[in-house]
Amino acid sequence: MFLKKKISLLLLSICILIGCTDKKNQSTITLNDSYGRKIKIPSFAKTPRIISIAPSMTELLFQLDNGESIIARSDYCDYPQEAKSLPSVGSLIDPNLEYILSFKPDLVVASDHFTKESVNKLEHFNIPVYIGKQGQYIEDFYQIIADMGQIIGKKERSQILITKMQDQISEIKQRVQNNDKPKVYYMISFGESGDYTAGKNTFIANLIRTAGGINISDDANGWSYNREKLFAGNPDLILISRNEIGNQLKKDAIYSKLKAVQNNNIYFLESGTVERPSLRNIEALLEMEKIFSSYSE
Repeated sequence: MFLKKKISLLLLSICILIGCTDKKNQSTITLNDSYGRKIKIPSFAKTPRIISIAPSMTELLFQLDNGESIIARSDYCDYPQEAKSLPSVGSLIDPNLEYILSFKPDLVVASDHFTKESVNKLEHFNIPVYIGKQGQYIEDFYQIIADMGQIIGKKERSQILITKMQDQISEIKQRVQNNDKPKVYYMISFGESGDYTAGKNTFIANLIRTAGGINISDDANGWSYNREKLFAGNPDLILISRNEIGNQLKKDAIYSKLKAVQNNNIYFLESGTVERPSLRNIEALLEMEKIFSSYSE
């Protein structure tokens, strides 16, 4: 079985190398990806064949060219609806390499969940890989938008999207700067499964601050949190992206004592709008702005 797989990969490699011989004289685009690597990508004369291993990149490519460049996706690329009709090559971390090679893609785009080992393997087969890391700030996404626009020949469209996001975020910041700021907690899980939230260095925490809230878990890095700190902070509002958490909190003998739970100040946000960098982050910011601005003791 192992020998058969090695032979299969070798044959695919030969096919790809033969197919790439006509690209030797192509001009290239040199970009710095989020791994800090300088990568060279051909200047495509026609729509490139791209496999996206990151939900945020899939969303972006659909915004830029209606998904015309995407030929396959990851299991987690679930937006827009049209993306679900594309074949899946597997998980974010360890997708099916042989299946990816069978598509003969011009480019693979991924997030920092993608392992460097997988990057090296694909580049061994002369397939460039662009890593668009999920940064701490929404502004980190602008460069990824610009890079993707350049790669697929949609520079003007990418600049329009960047400018629109910049303007909308600037307007939100201006509107909320003098508002009273409620204490906010983003609840991923609680209790026996562990208390997980969005610490100060996370993308979600930055969204909360941008929308005019005080993220009470800014005293922690990463996602794990201490229950005693949660009760000490006693948030005014709790944000969730799984509806069942709200009912679970109300039934729990301990967590139901939190002020936000007792006052029914638990608010649902669509997970795709807050948990990944995308143009839909504006939807989350506007919803949070509305929630935070209407809060009163």
